[in-house]
Amino acid sequence: LACREQPHLSVALIGDSEKIKPIIEKAEKNVRSRLNIVPADEVINGGDSPSISIRRKKNSSLVIGFEMVRSGEAAGIVSSGNTGAIAAGGVILLGRIPGIDRPGLGAMLPVLNRPTLLMDVGGTVRCKPINLFQFAQMGSIYMKLFRNVENPSVRLLNMGEELTKGDDVISAARQLIENSDLNYRDLPRRTTYRTAYLTLSSATALPATLSLNSGKALVNCLRTSSRKSMLTICCPR
Repeated sequence: LACREQPHLSVALIGDSEKIKPIIEKAEKNVRSRLNIVPADEVINGGDSPSISIRRKKNSSLVIGFEMVRSGEAAGIVSSGNTGAIAAGGVILLGRIPGIDRPGLGAMLPVLNRPTLLMDVGGTVRCKPINLFQFAQMGSIYMKLFRNVENPSVRLLNMGEELTKGDDVISAARQLIENSDLNYRDLPRRTTYRTAYLTLSSATALPATLSLNSGKALVNCLRTSSRKSMLTICCPR
């Protein structure tokens, strides 16, 4: 789809050649000519240690992809996981962006009227105030460049909307963000994610992951409920 929409884009597909070839053959000719297969005979599984796998599985698709980016052969890498290995590979093989201490994982939230990004969704277990501030910086840049949001608003995900709630980390992070040039908008209210008053939310791993997984559970619940309702309507007993 990306090659179809961008005529100058070329994509290297890294992995098992025998599994990739049948998929490429189904693509249109002008797209197929810009798809290249790079063989990889090792796999980093979901249960593997991220840092150990990046160092030992040199012929995995992730390591090969990161090496292509580091050498300048590729401009970027896209992968479905192992998520921990993606973060570890970025740090170990590519290095950190100057001024950024920890990689931040972002997830777009399904809101009604505005694109909303949640940072960080589980990449950093124990956050320092500076980490939350840097997540907000990275998320704000992402929303500007890739979601065309001119002035992204930033909020901190916390246990409540009152300023007195939260620990010292949240309090210190709020001060850092407030004193920066980011468009800070206090703490999210209960209805924030439904109505999308924010563009970016920065959070520690636990509440961010709980928020994301709660949303997934709600979607699955609604999908199951809708299917049962349709089944009842279409196939009454």
